[in-house]
Order: sequence, then C-alpha cells, then structure tokens
Amino acid sequence: MHDVMPDSARATAAGLMTMMGFLGAGVSTVALPAMAAYTGLAGGFAMMAGLYAIAVAALLAGRPLVRRAIGQMDEEAAHG
Repeated sequence: MHDVMPDSARATAAGLMTMMGFLGAGVSTVALPAMAAYTGLAGGFAMMAGLYAIAVAALLAGRPLVRRAIGQMDEEAAHG
C-alpha cells in the first residue's frame, strides 16, 4: 500500500484498511453464530470461505491497477 499511495494519503489509507478489518471481524463474530443456528456450523464456515474467495478475486482484479500506479510513480521519479 505504501508503494502506491501518495504521502498525503497514507494515513487515511491505513486507517481505512484497519477500520475495514475491524468491521469484518466484528460482523463475523455476530454473523457466524447466527448463520450456524439456521444452517449448522458448516454453513457458517462456507459463508466465510465464500467471503475469502471474493476478497481474493478483488485482490487479483486490482493487481493491474497497482502495477500501473507503481509504473507511473517510477516514471515520475525518473523524470524529476
């Protein structure tokens, strides 16, 4: 993250990343038992696995954007 974020936005990006992590942890502690009450524990774990799969897909989809941003920053650094 620090490779592609401008200096002025790094603290905001780190804060948002931390907030999303805590939000996910908080929601999962409520959602997993609620889901398990209706579908069993296997259904709850399947839901969590599905969410991880979505996160992996989002990270893989974002790789070209990160590569492009790093390339632009390298060009700017090389030119001045």
